[in-house]
Amino acid sequence: MGQALETATVKSPVSATPSVGAANAVWVVAARELVDQLTSLRFLIIALLAFDLWRKYDELETEAFRETHNLALVLGEHAARTLESVDGMLKPLATPDTIAPAGGRFDPARFERQATLVLDNLPEVTATVLLDATGHVLAATLPRIRRGMDLSNTDY
Repeated sequence: MGQALETATVKSPVSATPSVGAANAVWVVAARELVDQLTSLRFLIIALLAFDLWRKYDELETEAFRETHNLALVLGEHAARTLESVDGMLKPLATPDTIAPAGGRFDPARFERQATLVLDNLPEVTATVLLDATGHVLAATLPRIRRGMDLSNTDY
């Protein structure tokens, strides 16, 4: 039995003189540790890049919101000025002399001619419609809208 123990000791990979297998085992362990460290480093780099991208996305989103807000303000101002201009150009059509000349009755054809002349200078406005208090058309510059039509329940 003593012989068997001695033989088992000699065949053991751990011996007084390092063998090629033992050196390879050390390198394999070192390589695995290196791979683990590189993997950890990769995950750290990916996490840092993700954080940086998230931060940049947040900055870009804030900037986009600011630019959209500014654009909405500019468009609002433009719309207000356009409506002021249109209001100023259409005011002459709302005078009593235009609707019913002194001592005369309302002439729809005359109103439509005057409105058409005013609209020639207003590309923003496509038509004018003059309604009475009940929503019936008195005059219009669109051929499809005829006098007497009831527009009281129409969205326009």
